[in-house]
Amino acid sequence: MLLIYLIIFISAELNLAHRDTIPVFLIDYERVMDRLFIDTNPFTKTSTTYFADIVHDAIKLSEIVIIFAEELFCAEDVSTKDKLGTPYHHLGKGLQENKVKYIPNVVEPFKLLNQIFRPQHNNVFYFSSGTKQQMFDGHFKYFYIFFQDGANETRAETLRRHDLIIREVYFVVRQLALGPVVAFYTGKTNPVVVEKIDYSPFRPSPTRANLGVNIETDGALFRFIEVHTETPVRRATFKQLPTVTEETWTRDKLITNMAYTDFELSFNFSFKKDGWILENVALLEGGEEVGRTEMAVGAPWMWAYYCGEPLVLLNTRDGSAVTIGQYKIQPFKSNLCYPGENCYKQTPSRWSALEKHSEPRAGRNGGSDYNDSIAGGSNWVRDTRRMSARDDGDKRDDVGGGEDGVGGEGDGVGADDAPQKGKCFGKTINCGPYFNTHILSGLFVVGICLIILMYGIVALYNCSSNDRFDDPYGRTLVVTSVDTH
Repeated sequence: MLLIYLIIFISAELNLAHRDTIPVFLIDYERVMDRLFIDTNPFTKTSTTYFADIVHDAIKLSEIVIIFAEELFCAEDVSTKDKLGTPYHHLGKGLQENKVKYIPNVVEPFKLLNQIFRPQHNNVFYFSSGTKQQMFDGHFKYFYIFFQDGANETRAETLRRHDLIIREVYFVVRQLALGPVVAFYTGKTNPVVVEKIDYSPFRPSPTRANLGVNIETDGALFRFIEVHTETPVRRATFKQLPTVTEETWTRDKLITNMAYTDFELSFNFSFKKDGWILENVALLEGGEEVGRTEMAVGAPWMWAYYCGEPLVLLNTRDGSAVTIGQYKIQPFKSNLCYPGENCYKQTPSRWSALEKHSEPRAGRNGGSDYNDSIAGGSNWVRDTRRMSARDDGDKRDDVGGGEDGVGGEGDGVGADDAPQKGKCFGKTINCGPYFNTHILSGLFVVGICLIILMYGIVALYNCSSNDRFDDPYGRTLVVTSVDTH
């Protein structure tokens, strides 16, 4: 009996330790990776480092790498069977011929693949059973294949159709490629997740307020608190700094793209004479827009915009959502100016002014009519800058401090926003009305006083006087009483 309890305890510990692992199939029909050693023991966990070595070996030994990704995938899917048997007929045959290798437990394989092979707009495809397999492009060395599932299908039928798509796509690319082709088949999320609950019956450790992350680009400042994604089966929180992949900055527009592990956010600003406007925020996957939230909010120049209400970006492709709990944004005015325009620069002094490339077009009266030049088209070259990320992990604001802290007179995110590297947040416009517990207490006390005042006024109006008074020159008032005894 003791041995049985020991086995159950060890199995439970292994299950908790492997809660983030997902199976991986390595498809290698040219057998260029035969020297690779893979432990097929289901209780052995393949670390991220070892799996990264496998991926880099596949890059060196192959011409094309294909990544087949399921939304949900686990070891139970591999062992699924129905009346027709296993759904993985072709993968099973490849395993028997040593042309497919099975790695049972890999720690977050899709996350690592997504970091090594950055998705692009033209190499991400969504396949169903009727999709034509015409997607090979010699300019790309890797492809992402996602599956479009139909309705009223069992899990076994879905996986059987995916197995057929994997075979068709692999052989099409193999025929067109100039060298060996290696493919990885795995999933994004393990649906069988065992969460470990950390319980401390003694003194709990002090919790610190979530300060969020600060992102500084050449065009704007951002502060995000509690960025997370929600799917029907799981919620993932992102605490790391995003990577600013691209920033397009013109005279009257600013587009900033920043990428997380599985998605990318695109902030689209428009610049006006008296301020800036955040037109919309788009959600991208693999360079393709899958969701958009219209904002139409803004502030004057040198002012920031803060909102404590969540910003939700719905993914129209799979129904998931990306949520930013709180955010604070402030873009900077472009250096680009037209002649005769009074363009003041809000950006740091280390940036130089725009060089003049040509003369302005003359107006209708022969002069340098600025409005006419804008209406008829400008000959000025508009500068478009694409800038890389600048990770500012060292910037931290104390929550609740200064005039800009929680419950104070500011936006409720951080401290007084001291200058950081030449840039800082200005005064803040809040998306909602200012309200806190002090105001609520004051309104409650005023309400009590008003109730007492109204009660006194009603009592005074209800007081009635006598209808007749005693007159010394008249007849004396006599009040008679009736004795009931």
